[in-house]
Amino acid sequence: MKNRDFIITSLQPWDIEIGSTIKNTALEISKNNRVLYINTRWIIPPDYGEIKIKPGLAGWM
Repeated sequence: MKNRDFIITSLQPWDIEIGSTIKNTALEISKNNRVLYINTRWIIPPDYGEIKIKPGLAGWM
């Protein structure tokens, strides 16, 4: 696939040194596509209620 847009969500933070399968997958997909990686740990409230996207993420395309 080339020139596609992907949104990948994960509880794994992007900025830590420990690798993960989802981060490796996102990096591989991003070689030929645009990828938005969202760390859902920071956008889902602890009670797992309604998902709220932080300002600035909406309309990223």
